[in-house]
Amino acid sequence: MRPTSPSWAAAVDVAGRHVLPAAEMCFTQAMDGLGTLGSPMGIAYARLGLATARLARHDLTDADHLLGQALAVYRDAFDTVGQARVLLASAEVRRRQRRFGEAIAMLTDAAATYQAIASPYRYGVALRALAEVHREAGDLSSAIETWERCLKTLTALDAPEANEVAALLRRHAPGRHTGDRTVTTAGSGSAEAFRAS
Repeated sequence: MRPTSPSWAAAVDVAGRHVLPAAEMCFTQAMDGLGTLGSPMGIAYARLGLATARLARHDLTDADHLLGQALAVYRDAFDTVGQARVLLASAEVRRRQRRFGEAIAMLTDAAATYQAIASPYRYGVALRALAEVHREAGDLSSAIETWERCLKTLTALDAPEANEVAALLRRHAPGRHTGDRTVTTAGSGSAEAFRAS
């Protein structure tokens, strides 16, 4: 269960507007308040939020530390969804550190969790992140295979991100089946329809 304290609600709102110092302050206040209430799960969730803000500031060391603390709580509570959320963020830390093998393992675990609990949107998000890490690591073949699984998942949900994934496949794997998708060209506002060849 997610905390519903005023500090938590304010932190989520502020983080959504990308006002990092204020978000950090709200998440810190939420951690303090939830600590007083004795809510380890709430504290873990607030740590995940604070870690995300620190990650946005490129403070990888502190983000990684906070994520490690949150992950320990979720593991102790056998909260696999919480673990998957932390793994997504931790994988981003590893990607930025160019520790691609660790990032791939974390994203693979997160994707498997979301698939197992039938959360297709989060599964698609995890697959997209996994494909990007494969691409950055120089394994274009694995990236393409993962983008294809991601596209299938997001298309079934009619998620707008499917268009972006289809565009990535068109760029990196011309001629591969991407289904019928409309791709909006970044910055131009125009749409280009394409069909699989």
